[in-house]
This record gives sequence, structure tokens and C-alpha cells, in this order.
Amino acid sequence: MKTLKKYYVLVANSNIAFKLYEELKCNSIKCTMAPTPREAEHCCGIAILYDNPGDAKIIKEIALNANIVIEQFYNMDNKDDPYRNKFC
Repeated sequence: MKTLKKYYVLVANSNIAFKLYEELKCNSIKCTMAPTPREAEHCCGIAILYDNPGDAKIIKEIALNANIVIEQFYNMDNKDDPYRNKFC
């Protein structure tokens, strides 16, 4: 079953996003790089999408220990079409 929400970490620029992404992967946080949602109205076009809403606290700690500034956490409803790319 698809998640009902999507959870994003927004940062100032792509260099910070890549650095945070690497730190999260090293700490076994399930995440991926993703375009920043338009609804977020944030200037950096890249964000980190993570699966577990309970990971937000851990992500904050990892960022703090790595001297990475998180601009904000952004949550939104999952609007993905479950029938996209299904032809049968």
C-alpha cells in the first residue's frame, strides 16, 4: 500500500542536499533525492524524500552532528497516480 503522505527535508542548495543525503544513507535512513514540490515554495529545486515520519528527529540529529542546516521539513499528501504506467 502506498503511503498517504510524503515527507521532505528542504535545504538551501543542492550541495547541502547531497551532503545530507550521504549522511542519511550512512546512517541507514531510507531516503531518496527528489524534486522539491512546487507547493513547498522553496528556492532550491532538490529535496530529500524520506519514508518514515518518525525519522524526522533522527534526521535533525544527523544534520546537527554533520553541521548541516535544514531549512524545513515539509509534508504533503501523496498525489501519485497509482495507475500511471500500467497498461493492462
